[in-house]
Amino acid sequence: APVPILRVKEEEKKAGGAGNVMLNLKALEADVIAVGRVGDDASGEFLVKELGKQGINTSFIIREKTFQTPLKNRIIASNQQLMRVDFEEVKEMSSESRDRLLSMVEEQIDHVDLIAISDYGKGLLTESFLQGVIALANKKEKMVVVDPKGRDFSKYRGADIIKPNTKEALLASGLESTSSLESIAKELLEKVQCKYLLVTRSQDGMTYFNQKLEREDIPVTAKEVNDVTGAGDTVLAMLSYTLANQFPIDKAVSLANVAAGIAIEHFGCVSIRIPELAQRMLDFDYLCKRETTDF
Repeated sequence: APVPILRVKEEEKKAGGAGNVMLNLKALEADVIAVGRVGDDASGEFLVKELGKQGINTSFIIREKTFQTPLKNRIIASNQQLMRVDFEEVKEMSSESRDRLLSMVEEQIDHVDLIAISDYGKGLLTESFLQGVIALANKKEKMVVVDPKGRDFSKYRGADIIKPNTKEALLASGLESTSSLESIAKELLEKVQCKYLLVTRSQDGMTYFNQKLEREDIPVTAKEVNDVTGAGDTVLAMLSYTLANQFPIDKAVSLANVAAGIAIEHFGCVSIRIPELAQRMLDFDYLCKRETTDF
């Protein structure tokens, strides 16, 4: 048939989505407990084994026989993504699974410093489940950081930090596309009642607001942009890691920005390690000193 023919020379499997967040956290030498679900299928089995190989606690990942583990196939030629073929379904978990997962969170919450929620809109993170997790966290005074999805951010109310990208923030605010970032932030902060709103803005870096709508802009730090796949996961991981280690919000956001800058220089999902982060910060420090001296 007169159709494009692709000859496969190499195949690579990687954990994406929330799995990529976990791998980034593990690369930073964090202790990670995974809570979630997979399907009773080959992809689910691979994912659990892959996370387990990296030292992530997978005891609290449940398998649902009626759920299909999301699988995304990226077709790449000469470091250029040509197409993505997805095998997935959006399906809410059963009330039985929800109660089981909530019990798991309650069981482990005393042993963690922070809860990172990575929402990819696959049906697991319903409002009732999210509010259950956030209520448990607030009761135990554990910080909650959310990478949101969808139009309704009210399901995350009570979380400490929400980090949408520009498009997600605009969609959830319900405002016109011409609205200012301040107007969007005001709407979302009132709706979610979070302490901070962090908006990732692609080539414009990041901007975060506190409850008083005080704004801080962080410029992008990448040397070269090759692929933004997984950059949001890197931001969530670094933000969670630094806040769990009691870094102030401005330092946490700055480090997350640096980590994301490194991530988008690579192709596909990558895990940023502390030596890479330290080297990049030394590079920036050197450049800043040179510019000051030259001036």
